[in-house]
Amino acid sequence: MVHGYILAMWVNWFSNNGFAMYYCVMEMEQINTEKRQLMLEDGSQYFYTIKPVEIANVLGAAVAVLNEYFITNSKGENYKLYKTNEGNWYDVPDSNKEVAKGVLLKMKLGIDNEKK
Repeated sequence: MVHGYILAMWVNWFSNNGFAMYYCVMEMEQINTEKRQLMLEDGSQYFYTIKPVEIANVLGAAVAVLNEYFITNSKGENYKLYKTNEGNWYDVPDSNKEVAKGVLLKMKLGIDNEKK
């Protein structure tokens, strides 16, 4: 469930040249994240939440909205996986550098099999 809140912010700015007033409307989303459990075939246990994130190009323009899976294991280690709305996994270049690819693949397969 996503709730949108509008935060209206008035910023008054005084300068030597006179008075200028700026109005800025910011939309904030509060996302009710449900912590889900993932059990893999090898008995390892993970918990994860899902939230939408915007991916931007080098110029800062939004190019995609992905679902971010924030995953934590029983040791407190954190992972981030990304998936499109169409169901394709997307690997962000700088995330999960220290993690073996096999571990990430097992988590992806576990999440995909959980959905079926």
